[in-house]
Amino acid sequence: SSLSIPSDKTALESALDTANGLDASRYTAASWAEFQQIIDAAQAVYDDANATAEQVAEQVTKLEDDGIDKLD
Repeated sequence: SSLSIPSDKTALESALDTANGLDASRYTAASWAEFQQIIDAAQAVYDDANATAEQVAEQVTKLEDDGIDKLD
């Protein structure tokens, strides 16, 4: 088995910090519920020591494009 190098999660950490800093009361309950699922998925990847760089990058994109940008 090959040793995997831990992925750089700086961007994901930053995106999670931004997401977790948002005020739920400013958005509709439906959009916030969807956003929360995206946050949970991103947090799971962040917490996974074996997450690949691709998985990390995918979660950053989802948080920013499918999450934060779609809140209403």
